[in-house]
Amino acid sequence: MNSTNDPISVIENIMLLGIVVFVLIIFCVFFILRLRWWLDRRRFRPTYTSLGNAFQELQTMAVPEIRYQLEEQQKEKADHDDSGGPDDPKGRLPKD
Repeated sequence: MNSTNDPISVIENIMLLGIVVFVLIIFCVFFILRLRWWLDRRRFRPTYTSLGNAFQELQTMAVPEIRYQLEEQQKEKADHDDSGGPDDPKGRLPKD
């Protein structure tokens, strides 16, 4: 099967194109607002910091938090630990 005709690769290409278009729209709006502020100095002036904060907020919405992944890994590790006995307390003593 040709990888270019694979439905998953087509969907990934469409999603990538959508993300690129979305970012380009954000940049265009940002620079249009900057130009508008430059022409009319009494309006809102977006800064590069505000653009960075906006992208950071978008990333926190798009990327799941690592905390949930760590909790799942700890649960899996606890499920696989079937030793049943207490840990050896000698392992916690400082070595001289």
